Amino acid sequence: MRQEVAVTAMSVSTNKDNEPVPASLKRTLRRADGLTTQAVVATAQALAKAPSRELAPVEVGIFVGTAFGPLEINFRFLDTLLDDGEGQASPTLFSHSVHNMAAGYISRLLDLRGPALTMTTFAWPFLTALDTAWQFMAQKKVRRALVTAVEAKSAVLEDALRRLGASDHSTSVEEAVACVLDPVEWAPPGYPVLQDLKINEVPCAPQILLTRKGERWASQSSQCPTGPLDHALAIIKALTHLRSKNADDVLTSNITSLFGDVRLTWRTNEGKP
Repeated sequence: MRQEVAVTAMSVSTNKDNEPVPASLKRTLRRADGLTTQAVVATAQALAKAPSRELAPVEVGIFVGTAFGPLEINFRFLDTLLDDGEGQASPTLFSHSVHNMAAGYISRLLDLRGPALTMTTFAWPFLTALDTAWQFMAQKKVRRALVTAVEAKSAVLEDALRRLGASDHSTSVEEAVACVLDPVEWAPPGYPVLQDLKINEVPCAPQILLTRKGERWASQSSQCPTGPLDHALAIIKALTHLRSKNADDVLTSNITSLFGDVRLTWRTNEGKP
């Protein structure tokens, strides 16, 4: 089993309430799409909440998880390519259609020069990014890891969900969730500590992954998350609740689905918050 790591800060950023972009980031994000903007804002907020540490920029890693990436930017770039030809296709739209663009913005704007990776998976992108970050910390490749999950709104995706008869979906806003992973000894008492994470993905029909038919969370109510970002939001909510409990409490989540299963175990750090 890998050495435990602690979550020392968490943040959620969304455009649904027209939250303003911080003044320090507004100018440099002026060309960024909504997905990149929310990812940068959530990560910057989480990092600002984390315990202060004298770390070299190369000691901090960035791990972004997304299922669909910047879909609308991809479609807009393809429109310029088809309408105007290769010579007139927008280079700005092309660069922003790359899935790793959000991680690149985070690295540049926060002056972090460690590994910057984007994990793309339709099943559990936040947990995949979390697992990858934990592996990098276990191998001493980074001392601190920033883990971010982000999804963007897409009219095409929403239309596909309606055609498949999905009862609900979570693609109506750009939203991001971010957390900071630190060694347990850096965490204040009462903070959540990751003990175990096992992810097993299996091949599955695309419509099952899109609608998440048959997915169940053993530690939660019958109301299951309906999209990949909802998992990150549910976990952050659970970790926030865990902080208010006693030090010996343990939170275990077992997820079963037609596209795989997950086991996730947390405990609170010793002492009271």
